[in-house]
Amino acid sequence: MNLTQAQIDATKERRERFRGFVRTISKMSDEERTALADRLPGLATCEGHVLSPYNQVLIALQTNGQPVTILGGFRQWKRQGRHVRKGEHGFVVWIPCLPKKENEQDKDQPTDETEEVKFILGTLFDISQTEESLAT
Repeated sequence: MNLTQAQIDATKERRERFRGFVRTISKMSDEERTALADRLPGLATCEGHVLSPYNQVLIALQTNGQPVTILGGFRQWKRQGRHVRKGEHGFVVWIPCLPKKENEQDKDQPTDETEEVKFILGTLFDISQTEESLAT
């Protein structure tokens, strides 16, 4: 996939902005983090998963006063019969990636506590940034 210079620059800018959020959070006391997370109490995804306090703080830093209610990723909203409006910018959060299971039998087994969970950056959109999909 060939990216334009504008896309490369936009990606660098988003990464640097996110690093700034992480630096800001790391300098906060536990009380400051809790107070910031309390601005968006019980923030959950469209699938009913409650966001971690850390991700709630990340979102609170990115809202710029915008109200946030129910969040979901691009594919999550699609499964819910909604689509993200063109041009919308989401909130960047950490998403856990569990290790892949080797075979079908292992998929039903709980994750070993010693297995390392890795995190990737993901984008969530508020329901106000979506529209109901038209049936085709």
